[in-house]
Amino acid sequence: NLERSEKQSMVEPLRPSDTSPKTGEEYLGQQSTYPSAYGSSPNLGEQFAATVNSQLEYSYLGQIGKAIQPALAPLGFDWKASVALVTGVTAKEIVVSTLGVLYSADEDDAASLSEKLLSVTDENGDPLYNVAVAISLMLFVLIYLPCIGTLATIKSETGSWWWAVFVAVYTIALAWVVSFVVYQSIIHNVWQEVIVGGILILVLFYIVMRIVRKFRRNDSDTPCSSCSASGCHGCPYK
Repeated sequence: NLERSEKQSMVEPLRPSDTSPKTGEEYLGQQSTYPSAYGSSPNLGEQFAATVNSQLEYSYLGQIGKAIQPALAPLGFDWKASVALVTGVTAKEIVVSTLGVLYSADEDDAASLSEKLLSVTDENGDPLYNVAVAISLMLFVLIYLPCIGTLATIKSETGSWWWAVFVAVYTIALAWVVSFVVYQSIIHNVWQEVIVGGILILVLFYIVMRIVRKFRRNDSDTPCSSCSASGCHGCPYK
């Protein structure tokens, strides 16, 4: 009997004193008071996300993103967006998939990624993916080189890697300039002036090209091979 009473005294403190039915909120409130190796009120989801984020940040791909991020910082991109642009070289749709992986979103749910991006903040607590960054990122993805397959096709058609390299450098540079102008004009609230200036430049370019074409036509005294007694057919100076 003595041994039985000792065993019972060891078990009884582990039994809950209140065995009455509890609601879900009451049960969760009671469980949160139990000690844990992670603290008094652990949030395992946040700890797991932080661990995964740290592993991604210090991976090879993360280091590449951090290396090129200073060049893309004037466009409003962080290292994760930089990584997405690197992987997007294989195919542009990979940009969205990469962002989903980096932000631990459900890759089958577009709304999940949108919510993740909207919840990301910078060191000042401001939203990282605001309107300026979103437009800048979409323009960059739209303009920069389509994919590696396109470069291979260009090399195959032209017979030289020079044109493939030229297209890659040209499209990336053009994408950087366009995204830079758009992002900086939006954050400095001068986008209206930039739009008006862009329209004026296009109009001026059109006028100059019309004048140059007119002078080339007037200065041509030698008829081309398409000209005949009946008139010009397909003449470039017509």
